[in-house]
Amino acid sequence: MAITDCSLQQPKSARGDESRPRLKYLDFVVVATLHVMMLIASIYCFAKERSGRLKPTINVVEHSVRTLFAPLYAKSHHLPIQLLNFADRKVDESVQRVKKCVPSSLRRASFKAFNQARRAPVAARCVMADVQKTGMVETASGLAKSVYAKYEPVAKDLYTKYEPVTEEYALYVWRLLNQYALFQRAALAAGPLAGYCSEMYNQKVEVAAKSGYKVAAHLPVIPVEKIAEALRTENMKPVVIDGGRGEEDTTT
Repeated sequence: MAITDCSLQQPKSARGDESRPRLKYLDFVVVATLHVMMLIASIYCFAKERSGRLKPTINVVEHSVRTLFAPLYAKSHHLPIQLLNFADRKVDESVQRVKKCVPSSLRRASFKAFNQARRAPVAARCVMADVQKTGMVETASGLAKSVYAKYEPVAKDLYTKYEPVTEEYALYVWRLLNQYALFQRAALAAGPLAGYCSEMYNQKVEVAAKSGYKVAAHLPVIPVEKIAEALRTENMKPVVIDGGRGEEDTTT
């Protein structure tokens, strides 16, 4: 009985979807609307069947609404599809006018982009087939290996080239900030905690890499000793002066 009630809630256009005229550009609007209406009807039927003692009241309200709005629906149910047909024709006319104005080279580029977009679901299906055959982990591992093999040399070259420059700029920024007493106090307070967290992070990465986790083997470690050595070579002893600024006292 519940199935019969629910079937009455589905829109007639949803049951006759295959016989309706197709729109050239805006057909997705009709399909999406039908799916939303069917979903709402299903949710309503589900809630109605489990309403308990409220079900008779819901039936009375439903009957009243049908009696009130049925004539209005019979007169105006065709208006939305007519509006969509009108909008679809206008879109078609606009597209035809744009095609006449667009250069042929741009049309070819758009056609290539459209073909690439159409191939995207095919590529996704190929990946899904690999997942179904070999499993999610193996497929992801294979993709990661291919990406890593392609970009590892470039990453290493960039790291080798820009690491000294990065260290130089970091020390320069440190010297500038170290002139302020507020920064000195903050650095003294946060220094031990930062060092502890850095050491813990490096240890976790090292343990994970030794345990066989491939991702951990490529995680960067914080060069704590190199940072400490670089700061020691500066031999900076900031002296607080008026205005909260400091001067670098370099010792030999």
